[in-house]
Amino acid sequence: PRPPGTRLYVAGVHPLATQSDVFALFGAFGPVKAARLAPDPDNTSAHRGYGYVEFERVADAVAAGSVLH
Repeated sequence: PRPPGTRLYVAGVHPLATQSDVFALFGAFGPVKAARLAPDPDNTSAHRGYGYVEFERVADAVAAGSVLH
């Protein structure tokens, strides 16, 4: 198995949520380096409901990931 990393895949993101919302939500688990939602190619003001969150520390990503699963 692959060792845990600092980046998490997040799915089922509410259509009205922003990257800032995701950044703030996951910030509860520890310092977040980046939060990126996949843009919707058909609607430039929307996202596709999934994306990635990258933490500064592996332990914080593991803690957030355990809540997601």
